[in-house]
Amino acid sequence: MKIYFLSIVLLLSSYWLQAQQTIIKVVDASNGESIPSAHVCTESSNKTERGFHITDLDGNIKVPLNSKAQVAISFIGYQTYIDSIEPGKTYTFRIKPTIEEISEVVVTGQIKPETKDKSIYNVQVINSLQIQNKAANNLGELLSNELNMSVGNSGILGTSIQMQGLSGEHIKILIDGVPVIGRQNGGIDLGQLNLQDIDHVEVVEGPMSVVYGSNALAGAINLITKKNNRTKYNLNLNTYYETVGVYNIDGIFTTNLKNHHFALSGARNYFDGYSYSDIEQRTFNFNPKLQYSTMLEYGYNTQKLQLSLKQDYFNEKLANLGSMYESGDTIITNAIADSTTKEYFAFPNADDELYQTARANTKAEIQYKPSEKNAISFMAAYSFYNRIKNTYHKNLYYETSELTQDLSKQDTTKFNSVISRASYTQQINKVDFQTGYDINIETGEGKRITDIQRIDDYAAFLSIQYKPLSKLSFQGGTRFIYNTKFNAPIVYSLNAKWDPISNLNIRASYGTGFRSPSLKELYLNFVDVNHEVKGNPNLEAEYSENINLSFNYKRDNDKHSNGYAIKLFHNRIENKIDYLYDSVKASKADYINIDGIYKTIGGQLEYTFYLHPRFEFKTGVNYTGKSKFADLNDYTYTPDYTASLNYHNLKYLFRLNIFYKYNGKQSQFYSVKKGEETNIEERYISPYNMLDVSVNRPFYDDKVTVACGIKNLLDVKTVDGTGGSGDAHSGGGDGNSNIAWGRTFFVKINININKF
Repeated sequence: MKIYFLSIVLLLSSYWLQAQQTIIKVVDASNGESIPSAHVCTESSNKTERGFHITDLDGNIKVPLNSKAQVAISFIGYQTYIDSIEPGKTYTFRIKPTIEEISEVVVTGQIKPETKDKSIYNVQVINSLQIQNKAANNLGELLSNELNMSVGNSGILGTSIQMQGLSGEHIKILIDGVPVIGRQNGGIDLGQLNLQDIDHVEVVEGPMSVVYGSNALAGAINLITKKNNRTKYNLNLNTYYETVGVYNIDGIFTTNLKNHHFALSGARNYFDGYSYSDIEQRTFNFNPKLQYSTMLEYGYNTQKLQLSLKQDYFNEKLANLGSMYESGDTIITNAIADSTTKEYFAFPNADDELYQTARANTKAEIQYKPSEKNAISFMAAYSFYNRIKNTYHKNLYYETSELTQDLSKQDTTKFNSVISRASYTQQINKVDFQTGYDINIETGEGKRITDIQRIDDYAAFLSIQYKPLSKLSFQGGTRFIYNTKFNAPIVYSLNAKWDPISNLNIRASYGTGFRSPSLKELYLNFVDVNHEVKGNPNLEAEYSENINLSFNYKRDNDKHSNGYAIKLFHNRIENKIDYLYDSVKASKADYINIDGIYKTIGGQLEYTFYLHPRFEFKTGVNYTGKSKFADLNDYTYTPDYTASLNYHNLKYLFRLNIFYKYNGKQSQFYSVKKGEETNIEERYISPYNMLDVSVNRPFYDDKVTVACGIKNLLDVKTVDGTGGSGDAHSGGGDGNSNIAWGRTFFVKINININKF
């Protein structure tokens, strides 16, 4: 026994002598405070031993070393520190805070990937940390408190958005560069664009018609999915609960095998529905829904070649439960010989609508870069959108359900889109140019669309960027379009960026745009007991102009930085497509072209204070003006104001996040036909305030993050308004506007497991 014990002691002593403990302490160079959860990577001089460590609450870590090694220390908001260490010694490393905002690399609309501060466009990036801090589940929640954006909710049509005073039909929504199809009432339902596999979101304000064609006058919103290029595998799981009745769970697994990359994700999101009334009833102001989504991706990456194959699928079931009513039946209650007794009974009944939406996208993309100065890319995608409406008659007493015999209450709509895009990029001295083609073929069919309809759009584009000086650049672009239904003009844009002094960027742009009417605007025939909305095959295409001007300035010192921004825009749209309502039948509307030039103008001021990585404060005010239909040269103005605060406590590792937005009075004008005359009516939504507060903290070496907080702290539900819901599918009517489901509490748990 003594010999056995002595052998163990000698073995441990031998290991201790071979692998000596090197003690590392990581502190802030500006104030000497310890930095917990800093990442410490070590690699021996002969490249045979590697280690990955995380400092404890006191900023310390013990690293076993057999030989001299190189150490790299990194932490969010600090400059990466690299040095050499030896076994058995003690080190204190002072790392410097990064006071400047980290400039992310952006790809949306760019000739080549570019950092945000060097891009010729005004690009706003909402990164993964901001998505986490906001505890946003879908794109609508993420953008709801952004400046110059207005997010609205409809029980059936979902979440819509306005940007630069223009509605969703003028905003291009993309996922990894592929346009999202299936617009309802002109816009994409942002509540169907979940964020479980989204790394960040890029928003480009201003005309993007040269790059993305139709629906891109106000700008483009591109959702970039997560890519794992650093670890052997990564598993990320999320659970989310909100007291209003939201239960979400999702996960994504990624792995890298040499040059091969695989990703698989899935999600289940459930909402129980919400009604403002405390009285027991079946109807909801916010309808219950169940969503499933999945994604499978394969990638092959080398220094010159990148290949990606991706398939995703989304399914949603949304229930619009009808009010209860009584209907009766005569039933034989007694039958004896030739004598029968009949009685009349009244049973509770209801008519319920079930909306089922399916989206599927298949994408293949190849990028080949033979040298640093040229690149070839090709992308092909097929998108499928299917929306089914079924109406069921339910006997609530017997709990039976059957499809109603009224065929006008059933509906199926299908859209298919085939996209092909290729480009060639070349850099010659001070000139970058890109040329390519863009093909978009969209087909629509359904009960409410006359026949099977199709619109083809074929385009060739060219963009040239010239940098005569290191701080001055110009970019011109043009797009030649052939549309199978409309005569399309040559679309062009001019952009300039000038950095007259250090940390000051001035950007200016002028662009034209073209939007062909959608298949629904042309051929919709939506007639039932509550609606009478008809397409107009005689519609003309929209032509537009846009001017943007912005100034961005940052002032830095040793400990913090201040950022200032001024942005101005002006849009002009000829033949803007809108609704013509009927004054007698509120549910009746036709699509028309507005006679004249419709305009939106606006400006915003922004201020940002950074004290990385501890503190960030942002605030801004925006004024947007929109033409009044009665006089297109007169404007109605809507203000909005935002403020956000993010505090990171380095000692206890928690983050405090506060998001506030004031939404000013919003006016909308409608053309209403009364007899032979057309009058203009106004609808408005009164001002309201939204406030969210949350706290999140990592545990177990950043493997688990717990977030909790309050959404809609001010308990906003409805606000005064006129004109009902204000769209062609509502039927009109006066009353309050539904804004949100009131104050709720949430908790979110994230589990992140990596193997390096």
